[in-house]
Amino acid sequence: CIRDRPYAQAPDVVRELTILDTDQGFVAGSGLTLTALTDRQVENLALLGKVWGFLKYHHPAVRSGQRHWDFDLFRVLPGMLEAGDRKEAVGELLTWIHVLGEAPACDPCAQLGDDLDGKPRLDWLKDKKLLGKTLSQKLMEIYENRPADSKQFYISQFPSVGNPIFENEKTYADLDFPDAGYRLLALFRYWNIIEYWFPNRDLIDRDWDEVLVAYLPEVLAADDEESYQLAFLKLIAEVDDGHANLYSADEYRPPVGPDRLPVVVRFIEDQAVVTAFADSLRGPATGLLVGDVILEMDGRKVSELVKEWEPFYPASNQPHRLAGMARNLTRGPWGPCLLKVKRGETTLTLEPVR
Repeated sequence: CIRDRPYAQAPDVVRELTILDTDQGFVAGSGLTLTALTDRQVENLALLGKVWGFLKYHHPAVRSGQRHWDFDLFRVLPGMLEAGDRKEAVGELLTWIHVLGEAPACDPCAQLGDDLDGKPRLDWLKDKKLLGKTLSQKLMEIYENRPADSKQFYISQFPSVGNPIFENEKTYADLDFPDAGYRLLALFRYWNIIEYWFPNRDLIDRDWDEVLVAYLPEVLAADDEESYQLAFLKLIAEVDDGHANLYSADEYRPPVGPDRLPVVVRFIEDQAVVTAFADSLRGPATGLLVGDVILEMDGRKVSELVKEWEPFYPASNQPHRLAGMARNLTRGPWGPCLLKVKRGETTLTLEPVR
């Protein structure tokens, strides 16, 4: 079986069909058209996202590739959205899990080493107030009966390195724009990847459960390409890691525009300083000089812009984030822009053309 990795394709080997090929139930869309959520729906969907992710990596029917787990999410979503209270939502989850079948007793069972860093946060499985007694017991049984065999359908490890490879995650490139169900799927996928496989999860500044709750209504309301990409750009930035980014969203990342001033800007002691010219002719023609501090852009203080743009610049620390902003600071529509600049002890107003 050839895995779904471009670099692993071999023309003389036929890839074995999987459940992703045979289950075609939602290839045309999830059928979900909801654009707004009540507080109760947010709570129920947050619970669903956590349970969906736990089962993805722990239930034998899912981890072995017997279930198209994306489409199973779409099958349970309507009932979770219609649930009037937590008890009804838990009932929907129990019915859903029952279809998966029992988790057979393991021999041998997987064990977590005492010295393991980044252990999974699974205390919530014991929370009977959150789950109710029956669902809590069911999830604990699944966890305790996980076999020592670590092979998974949706994830593997890079040979000799151990980094996770998220295999068999369909991209659904044929969808013109992801409908509400697919947008929720994207959120649940990413949130659970970070929850279970990100080694620095415990270093994230914001509570990760809080992130899931906060982004549910935002992702669902993102009903056009720009708002959808910006929502996920912000979500990715929540992990505080400069290696994580969404470069396809760069055209929507503020400031927006097809052109920029032909100068190089760096933040030095939190000030946007011109450090070089990107073009030896057009750069000096802007009227800017190396050493100028840009105070305002088109009537907005740079310090205010930095605060406004921070959520859209993933980074592991503030200097790294400011470096990304500096590269885009003068970006905007073609034509004149208004700058307030500090040059030595003098404040100047310039109107260069991008």
